[in-house]
Amino acid sequence: MASSYNKRASAMGPTRRHVTALANSAMAEGHTGVPPSGTPGAYAVARTIPATNSSGRSALFQLIQNDTSAMAMRPRNWTTIRRFCDMQLRFQASSGNTNTERADWGHWRKYWVPYCLEVGSSHWREDPDAAQPGHLLYQREVSIWAWFLMFVWERIKPRSKRDPHAKPASAHQVLLAIRRRHKLRGLKHCLPRMDAISMVLRGMTAAFRDQYGPEALLPARKEPIPYSVVDHMLMLQHGEMVGKERVDSSSFLWHSRLGLIAVMKVSGERKSSFAVRSGEEHSITDASRATLVWLIDGDAQRTIMEPSLAQLRLLKPGDVAGLSPSTSKADQMGDKYGNFLIYLKLDFLPTNAAYRLLQIEINFPVQSRADRKRMPLFGPTLGHPFTFSQLDAFLANLLKKIATERPDLLQMKDISRYSWHSFRISLACSLRSLSLHDKTIDDATIQAFCRWATPDSLKVYARLSVHDYADIIDKAGKATFNSVQAATLWKDAPYIDDDHRFGWMESLANTLASSTD
Repeated sequence: MASSYNKRASAMGPTRRHVTALANSAMAEGHTGVPPSGTPGAYAVARTIPATNSSGRSALFQLIQNDTSAMAMRPRNWTTIRRFCDMQLRFQASSGNTNTERADWGHWRKYWVPYCLEVGSSHWREDPDAAQPGHLLYQREVSIWAWFLMFVWERIKPRSKRDPHAKPASAHQVLLAIRRRHKLRGLKHCLPRMDAISMVLRGMTAAFRDQYGPEALLPARKEPIPYSVVDHMLMLQHGEMVGKERVDSSSFLWHSRLGLIAVMKVSGERKSSFAVRSGEEHSITDASRATLVWLIDGDAQRTIMEPSLAQLRLLKPGDVAGLSPSTSKADQMGDKYGNFLIYLKLDFLPTNAAYRLLQIEINFPVQSRADRKRMPLFGPTLGHPFTFSQLDAFLANLLKKIATERPDLLQMKDISRYSWHSFRISLACSLRSLSLHDKTIDDATIQAFCRWATPDSLKVYARLSVHDYADIIDKAGKATFNSVQAATLWKDAPYIDDDHRFGWMESLANTLASSTD
């Protein structure tokens, strides 16, 4: 009955209620195309997003305006449609990871635009029929992308100066970036399938293997940094030299640097959570003083969000620092792990992350919630965030210092193996070492603590109390393993990053390396 009623209603056209609603909406909006005052400012929010596709906005508007089909829109005021086109493409452009978006546009300008000029072709592939295997022009579309692979491979620089040539996989990543730009524009159906292009990629990889040897194909990834090295970093004394700088244990800079190392050791966070690119400013999604709270006795009901100096000085071993995780590529909107804090048990030791955070709070207090939101958690000076380049230079100098003074802990030839990402890998390794004796720490638990979103890892938080989390992190921070043990633990650890995206390339490399035909 319901089905037949819906069919009759559809045939009769819009109901009186719908007509009234449309009329009221039209009256509210008037002839200006601007929403009535008091409604949510979606357009105002959209306008805060940089416009990067003005030509696409114009093309979309013209497409709708020139539509002559039976379902064509005929608005009372075209300003409304133009505004919606603008909003759609702005929101669409901001739907992905910010760093990925920036890198993709860089590849577009550096490689795709010159390539299209070289071959005399449009920047946007907009022929859906030609992307189908049975079409006469299908081979043209496949060739456009295959040639682009070769174009990039001739020009892209290797990631390391020690590499004789960039790997074909690097050119492949550029190609994927250009395809992502097409998908964001709504042109996914105009792209030929990747398996049609993969034969060329396989041939390039085989040629690379024959020229430079099979070992040159294997991906170079950063390694877990032993905690003995990290703890040595945290034991720096006032007046010691790191590079050309002298440690000043009273300055905000050195409180921040050592606090960052301690937090990175046990939080599983990424460098991008605590630093920005050069020229960028601290944003609301970055770690700030407001993302740090204190839990008396680890009790969530006794949480201090605006700590006074008197409250901070009363904190004792066993109390807990709670740190809200920043958005990341695994949780771009912060809706998966944003409400699940990183719990760090306080102990009055220089290697303890909560203690380092407490020292920052006491020596450089910021109390009001509004001020804490604007205050970066770490930085070179109070109120300013670190940049990526500042952190990378500092870590390089610190590793050189340790390799020079303590070759028993770190060899100079090995320092290039480590980066800030190594801290995250080390946490996964230390959790894996705990799992050898504690069967409650499974792969999903390791992924949860490193905030790599999977259905199982998201369930882990539901069964972990504050004390459970803090106890596991406390044990993980005290785990010991050398570089050899770390390599084995890392090999057995579950995915905590997007390495699986490149898994098929690594599989291809290994297959080609072992093949003889």
